[in-house]
Amino acid sequence: GTERRVDLRIQNFCGGTDARWLTYTAPANTTNPTLIDIAIPDTSAKENESIILPVELLTPIEATAFPVSTVTVTFDSSILVYEALGPLTGCLLQNAGLTAKLLGNTVVVTTARKVQVTGTGTLFRLRFRTRVLDRTTCGRVRPFWEFNAGCLKPRVFDSEVCVLAKEPRMRCTIDMPSKLLWDRARKDYVPNPILVRGYWVNSGEKAAKGARVTIEVDPARVALLSPTTDEQILFPGMVAPGDTLRVEWLVRALPR
Repeated sequence: GTERRVDLRIQNFCGGTDARWLTYTAPANTTNPTLIDIAIPDTSAKENESIILPVELLTPIEATAFPVSTVTVTFDSSILVYEALGPLTGCLLQNAGLTAKLLGNTVVVTTARKVQVTGTGTLFRLRFRTRVLDRTTCGRVRPFWEFNAGCLKPRVFDSEVCVLAKEPRMRCTIDMPSKLLWDRARKDYVPNPILVRGYWVNSGEKAAKGARVTIEVDPARVALLSPTTDEQILFPGMVAPGDTLRVEWLVRALPR
């Protein structure tokens, strides 16, 4: 399917030299093409982070001329922003004259010339930046590969990219007596009332908003003294990363 040029030169024959050249198009083997698998691996990254998506040749090939190609890579623009082609160092198509342009949510990559490829590896790379999101979100990246000639037939696979949104992670510890003793003379538990103190540490990467703390007690055994409600809504209710929130209840253990 590619154009070839054949040069024929006759030197010092019958006292002279002559040269001719001819161009022709090599026949394409469309009945028995060589299938090759191409894919972008699934990946995940934090929000507002630069990531590299490699386009990988998965099928080993032996010293094959990789034809001039047009590759379209469609991505989810709600989670990714295209930045650039590359880096190309070490890629199988490093010397193929790669260029890329962005059309909406599709990157169109073209090669200017065929190159010799052996084995498997990264064909080229694309660099994206993840968007800032309210929640962790996954999207599809869909490559499509087209050769202008040759006997290779690509089988291309979609990939999934997950952008991990920064989230608060609240870790709780409780400070209170581990046991109560019954004082027969007083006919009451010791200590009583009991101070129940809770500490919530935000070990995440994002502030926790709308802090609301609930205590669960058996009303037949425990009475809430201060506050008397089982829920506390805190103001301003925001716990920054690394900060600690403290909440207290004064409760009384009831005789059994």
